[in-house]
Amino acid sequence: AGSRLYTEFHPECIERIKMIKDAQAIGFTLNECKRYLNDHFNGTLNIDKDLITISEKLTKAKRQKTEIINTINQLSA
Repeated sequence: AGSRLYTEFHPECIERIKMIKDAQAIGFTLNECKRYLNDHFNGTLNIDKDLITISEKLTKAKRQKTEIINTINQLSA
């Protein structure tokens, strides 16, 4: 009923979109998402390499957190 058309998406497509959004939320670029998703669905993930990348992302996030806290402290003084 009505004029709207709805599309049924394959569950894998929905899973990919969710994974992309989650990865972007923690700092991954679309190019990184593409590589990781392709590796994930092809079964070719390199866990050791991926752990290094995740560790680098964590280090960067901690550095950004420190910078934000320092900015807040300076503005609050």
